[in-house]
Amino acid sequence: MNKFLIFAVIIAFMASCKNDAGSFTIGDDLVHSETTVVMSDSFRIALSTVVLDSVATSNPSTALVGKHSDPLLGTTEMNYYVNFDLSSNISQIVTGGSTTGVKKLDVLDSLTIKLPYSGFSVGDTTQLVTFNIYRLTDELEIPKALSAQYNTYSYPHEENPIGSLTFLPEPSKDSIEIRLDDALAEEIMQMVYDGATEIKSSDDFRTYLKGFVIAPDPSADVILGFDASSDGIQMKLYTYQVNATITEKETNFSVSSENTDFNAAQADREGTNFAMLNNQREAISSTQTGNVTSIQGSTGLYTKVNFPSLNSIYDYGESVLIRAELILVPSLDNDYRDLPSTLNFYETGRRNNLGSALATSTTTGATMAVSATLVSNYVTGEYYYYANISDYLKAELEGNYFDTTNGLLIGLPSTEQTYEASNLFIADGRANGLETKLNLYFLRYDN
Repeated sequence: MNKFLIFAVIIAFMASCKNDAGSFTIGDDLVHSETTVVMSDSFRIALSTVVLDSVATSNPSTALVGKHSDPLLGTTEMNYYVNFDLSSNISQIVTGGSTTGVKKLDVLDSLTIKLPYSGFSVGDTTQLVTFNIYRLTDELEIPKALSAQYNTYSYPHEENPIGSLTFLPEPSKDSIEIRLDDALAEEIMQMVYDGATEIKSSDDFRTYLKGFVIAPDPSADVILGFDASSDGIQMKLYTYQVNATITEKETNFSVSSENTDFNAAQADREGTNFAMLNNQREAISSTQTGNVTSIQGSTGLYTKVNFPSLNSIYDYGESVLIRAELILVPSLDNDYRDLPSTLNFYETGRRNNLGSALATSTTTGATMAVSATLVSNYVTGEYYYYANISDYLKAELEGNYFDTTNGLLIGLPSTEQTYEASNLFIADGRANGLETKLNLYFLRYDN
């Protein structure tokens, strides 16, 4: 039985008291002959949706490519920008020279970009999809005075794709491989043969081959994730030698060690209730978005929760706040099979900045992140997120005034919020038999 239900059982066996005026305290050790535990769920909470101006997405663990339309949220398109270091064994494609006096260049088979699946997908994986690769015309690099690439960035590229693949998505399988134009491969091979400056170092190589963007065809309705770890995405040059036998070779180029690759997100919310999401300072109330709020990875969407009536807690009698529980209910618009197991909290204020991750101290003095945990009842079909935010509210209530512009931003688990494109809708009222609300537990002292 979860903690929320345990408290409900305790309260059922305790008599509640009237809200007599008195002194509200947060944790003072008052001594009285009788105490009563009282639970109140009458303190109103307000939900809204916030979009961050930008999200750092460079050096992602998952590369995202695709396009998906959601009836509530609109269309999200993900492009992956990437460049590559020079292969450490590039010279293997040329033989002879110093040993025989005659250099011999390998025969070209193909130049490809290999994209191993990460297992992530959103949208329709039963239909064919086309991905295109474009060669960049500006070098892919992190802007000066910044430490990362952001989801709102884009780089110019050639008009025509240098590679294209139409395929049936199979996220549970191994990988896809997109062949690049042979002319590029032949040019690189000739540079190796000539000992050109462009292939002397990774810096020289990246100046020559500035990078690529992998983008979906406009007709796509799926977003796929690919493993962008150190042994994941690679550019691969396949060649072979013909002597007495045929010797096949594989020359691998790894994603740039400068961590300049990133996921770029484009959101088109026109015609939806979320079309008003234009800048970070404007939180859009759930009352304007169909009584739901949204959380979406990679695009910077967070749900914000405020506590507009909490100042009335000071009139709650001679009491001590001992526990605060936040119950968040996924709306009926979700696919309950794909609900994230936890949600993260971040402190925020009037301008909706993403502040520190919410944390609490354990009994051993260690710091532990505060998160909302999914509680599922497959028999009754009830789903909700439970979070203990006692320490946060106690700290905010110290003194004689609670700043109602302060609140919490709620996001997906950190990796999903930054490197995936999942979305989640939270109901501001009742859904699947439960209600989004704040439960406060008090010790009431009876005279």
